Formats: sequence, C-alpha cells, structure tokens
Amino acid sequence: MDKKKRVLNILQVVVFLLILAAGTGAVVFGACEGKTFSELEKRELTAFPEVKTADVFNGKFESDFDEALSDHFYGRDTFVTMKTWMEILLGKREIDGIYIDGEQLIETYKDSDFEDKQIKENISYLTDFMASVAGGVGAEHVKLALVPSKCTVYRDHLPGYMPTSKRADTIADEVRESLAEKLASGTDESASEDEDTSDDDEEIDEEGFDFGDDEEVDEEGFDFGDDEEEDSSEDSDESVFDDEDSDEDVFDDGFNFEEGDPDAEEGDTATDEPADGNQEKDGTDTGDVTDDGTGTTETGEQPVSADNAQQMKEKAEGMVIDLRPTLKAHVDEYIYYRTDHHWTTLGALYAYQAMMNPTGPDISKYKTETIEEGFLGTDYNRIHYYKNADTITHYVIPEADSAEMEINDSGDISQKQSIYEKNALQTADKYNYFFSGNYSAITIKTGAQNDKTLLIVKDSFTNSLAPFLCENYKTIILVDLRYVNSSIYDYLPKEGKLDDVWIVCNEEKFMQDTHQMYLQ
Repeated sequence: MDKKKRVLNILQVVVFLLILAAGTGAVVFGACEGKTFSELEKRELTAFPEVKTADVFNGKFESDFDEALSDHFYGRDTFVTMKTWMEILLGKREIDGIYIDGEQLIETYKDSDFEDKQIKENISYLTDFMASVAGGVGAEHVKLALVPSKCTVYRDHLPGYMPTSKRADTIADEVRESLAEKLASGTDESASEDEDTSDDDEEIDEEGFDFGDDEEVDEEGFDFGDDEEEDSSEDSDESVFDDEDSDEDVFDDGFNFEEGDPDAEEGDTATDEPADGNQEKDGTDTGDVTDDGTGTTETGEQPVSADNAQQMKEKAEGMVIDLRPTLKAHVDEYIYYRTDHHWTTLGALYAYQAMMNPTGPDISKYKTETIEEGFLGTDYNRIHYYKNADTITHYVIPEADSAEMEINDSGDISQKQSIYEKNALQTADKYNYFFSGNYSAITIKTGAQNDKTLLIVKDSFTNSLAPFLCENYKTIILVDLRYVNSSIYDYLPKEGKLDDVWIVCNEEKFMQDTHQMYLQ
C-alpha cells in the first residue's frame, strides 16, 4: 500500500513538473518569437517591462509582467480556441464580451464600459465643432450620423438575463440638445458682437478664427462657404478651387471662413430679423430695453428668445441623423458581418441612402461583385470561433473605381492609384481592402462630374461608406481623430472651400473615444 501511494506521489510530482516545464517553455518560446503585433487580434502586444525598484514595490512591475506573459504565451491562439470550446461545451454563449447568436457573433457592452465624464466631454467637443462649421457652410450642410452597434440592432436576439448597456440609446438626443444650445448661443453672441464693433473691425474667436464682416477667416485658411454664392447643393458646376476667389483676404497659413450661413436669406442666422420683429438685421436689439437703454441685460448678454431656441432645436434635429430605424428596417438582411463589428457594404449602402435624403439614390442600380469569401473579423479574433466566414462585396461605382487618393499617415505622405487595396485580402485584416486601413487623413480625387468637396470626420465604419459618396463629390477628405496628434485643421488643405461636412461614428466607440479634443 505504501509503495502504491509512493508511486502516486511521484506521478503527481512528475505531472506537476511537466506542466511547469511546458508553461515555462511556452513563455520562453513565446518571448523569443519577438512578436510585437498580433495580426489575428489586430493589436500591439504588451512588451515586457523594465525592472524598476519603485515598480516592483508598488506592484506595477508584477502586473505589467503578467500581462506581457499572457500576450507572449507560445501557442496562445490555440489555447484561446480551446478555452472558447470548453466554455461552449459547458453551455455558455457569452464569452469575453462576445455573444454567440447562431452564426452571428455580437459584441456586447456593459454600463461599466462607459464614463459619463468622457461622454459629456466628447459631446461638448463635437457640438462645438458642428456649431462652428455650421456658421460657415450652413446647418443643412453639416450632418452627424450615429452608427448603431450590432448589439443595438439585434438587441432582441440577446437573452434577457444578459447585463447589457443601453447608454447609447440616449446619445443622439443628448447631442441634439447640446447642439441646439451651442447654435442658439452662437447666434446670440453674434448679435451682441455686432453692437460692440464697427463694420471695419475684425472679430477673433477663442480658437483663433478671424471673423471679418465681409468674410470669416480661420488661422488655417480653409473656406467654409460664401454667402455671396448660391447654395452649393444647387450649384455643382463652379469649382471649389476657382481662381475667381483669389481676391479674398485669406491668411497664407490659415483657413478661410467666409462669413454667414448660406441660408441667411431664409432667416436662419442671428443676422436675420427674428419673427417677433424686435431685432433689426444689423443685430441691434430694439426691444426689451433695460435701464441703460442698450437693449441688453444688466450683464450685457443678449437673452435667448423662445423663438430662436425653437429654431435652433429644429435645426439641430436636422443635423443629427439616427441610423437606427434605417438599419432595424433591414435587420433580416446581411447588413452586419457575422464575425466582425462593422456593417457590410449593404449596410453602408442603406446608410448612404438615408443620409442623402430627401433625394436619396436608387440603390437598386448598383451591381455587386464578391471579392472575398473567407473574411474573419474582430469579433472572431476575440474568441476564435465561427460557423461561417464572411463575404466582402464590392459595389461597382465608376467614380470610385477610378478614384485616386493621397494618404497622410501622421505626416508621412503617400499616393495610391486606387482606394481599394487588393493585397489586404491576403492578410488577416481583410477589411483593409477599403482604403488600405485607417490613417490620420486621406484625400480622395474621384471621377465625379462636379467640383464639390466633402469633409468626413470618420471612424472605420466610413471606410465602406465613402466609395458610394464618390459619385457625389469631386474631392472627399477623410480625417480620423484616432490617428491625429493635433487639431483637425492641421490636416485640411490650405486652400479651397468645403461644401459639406459629415461626422460618421459608431455610438459606443464615440462615447469611449479620447480624441474628440482634436476637433478644436
């Protein structure tokens, strides 16, 4: 009996030593691979930390070292796959934040994934930018499209017991409310400033823009519209880089903001006469006069009228587009990839149609080509599980197929003869077929038969959306705030004017983003 017990003890020690040796070998071999980036997971691997006395005593070294070991574990992908299958066999359907819904993988969110402070800051940065740009190109030429995540569109597919966040449900209304306040504040401030300055004085806002009475000039020199020209949506024949504009007073190193909303004659801006008739077109208040007879409050501020507030609320409603109804109407179609969090080109096409309303294009005209049938996306990378790979579809758009682009990769400039990168189909990240991936800025020159220019502040959802816009705009400028390191205005061309400005972003990613400050 003692002999048998002794043998079992020896076997236990041997097994323990084998496991220890295997684990040590896995770590050593994994570290020796020298990999710094995981193609499968599309992220940088954690580097092994330097040994510092302070970090050892406060626990930071141990934490960083443990994370590095996990990232560099030899055969890590195999272990992740085995772990996933073990959990599936145990009956689990939610693994590492991914819910398995039949053939579809759905990334889920919890309330703890978001911070209210970050959300409020992001909304403030965003609406400041939208209100500022609307003062140049006109509110009807500025659009924000909030893209719902797959977990929102397919919420009915998730079990009721699963803790999911509904924080994104109110984000569109929060943006509209903030934007309406910014628009109302801007019009009232404009009226107040008109009283304090002569026609020849220049006005400089806190971001360094020079707003003259005849034109508004940003320090970077980009032209956001001309109140003397017709609405850009009605005139597609006049070049946005026309030499006739050369007599404008534009800073050599700055954007040119010409004064006024293109809809000024329709009564949308503070320079128009309000409905109650208490304010003249020059911005001078002729009613509600205080003791000093100036028509302002004791603090010198112009009060926000109820009519103006309602007008700005309606204007904000039109500027913020909620794509939820559009995508939910097509929930039974292939609008999101099964193994990835992005929408498919069909989902992007429906969004394009919704954003181009009321003259939305007839999407039945587009012919499709299948370019890839083995796409495994970001959701798959999290848990290494799938039933059927995804298909990437190319829509035949002549203006996009002939387009060329210039890429600004954090200051490194390169040219490409196509907006499609076929070589990406041979890599793990096949979604990079669109525009070769994400960069600080991309300028697209299309085959469109007009001279219109569109700026899109984007995230990766725009990559499969932008090709459709190539038939509407001669020039499209894409700026991804996640990859810039300074103001967005540093990534715009030094001359020319914008006809339209769009912001396209995923709801949840927007709420978590820490780069919205670059909209200033």
